Amino acid sequence: MGSAVGALPVHAFDQPETLLGQGTLALELEQQAHLDTLLVAVGGGGLIGGIAAWYAGRVQVVGVEPEARAHALRALRAGGPSMRRPAASPPTRSRRGAWAR
Repeated sequence: MGSAVGALPVHAFDQPETLLGQGTLALELEQQAHLDTLLVAVGGGGLIGGIAAWYAGRVQVVGVEPEARAHALRALRAGGPSMRRPAASPPTRSRRGAWAR
């Protein structure tokens, strides 16, 4: 669709241009603060991949994800992408009393 009008198709996480763009967040963080450890949300891997590539070992980058949706952890344990979907988690009450999934 986008290629019909000359737009660059960009994958959400599995493309070098995406990682380069996500790495700019790490550049901005580096310009604002001295970090030794950075916690980064893991979804498809684009954000943490770009940030880890930027810091290249100068900062410890730690991936975090919700326990009920630990897709990256499952993939690491499986040795590659894991397509198994977990059962829906039951609603739980947060510390503030609101219901959440």
